[in-house]
This record gives sequence, structure tokens and C-alpha cells, in this order.
Amino acid sequence: MPSDLTASENSNSPVSTPAKRTKTDTTPIVPSTFAGVVNANNKDDYGITEEAVRRYLMRKPMTPTELLTKFKNKKTGVSSDRLVETMTQILKKINPVKQTIQNKMYLSIKPTK
Repeated sequence: MPSDLTASENSNSPVSTPAKRTKTDTTPIVPSTFAGVVNANNKDDYGITEEAVRRYLMRKPMTPTELLTKFKNKKTGVSSDRLVETMTQILKKINPVKQTIQNKMYLSIKPTK
């Protein structure tokens, strides 16, 4: 081995290498489909917002169970109890149209023109 190469103190290699940089950007990466949902409210709503619920109910009538399933599938990490509680508050606020079809209650919102 040539003796004129400098070695770093913590390395066994004869050539010194620059130290690794640490990541400084700790902002979580949120897919664009969730970005509006997450940033729409500053409340502790775990990504479930009034706007997101309105969008689902404007598309087609849904049962409360179907609506909850949509948000459970997004893997928000929220407990089921907390999810139900948040959903209940949002539904009371937006007051959707309730229809009973084949003994099931469906919620919907008519699009405003």
C-alpha cells in the first residue's frame, strides 16, 4: 500500500471519504389526492374533513357504514371509535338528505348549481 494516502480515523479504507449528510427535510410526503383532505382543516380530524365527506356523498348515495369504510381503507391510523366520532360530527354539520332504500338508510347531498 502506498504510504502517502490519508486515511480517515474511523475508516479502514486508505482513501478518505466525505461524511454522509443527514436528511434535513422531515416534511411527510402526502399524495396529492390526500393533500387537500389533510390540509383543509387544522382540527384534529386525521384527514377526515367535511369537504371529503361532501365529495363522496355528492357522487352517489352511501350508507353510513360504506362511508366509514371509505375512510378506514385510507389507512389513516385512526381508531374506529375516533373515526365514528369524527364522522358523526361532520354528518351532523352537513345534514345530508336521508333516504331509506330496501330498509337501509342512504345519505346523499344534492349538488348546488
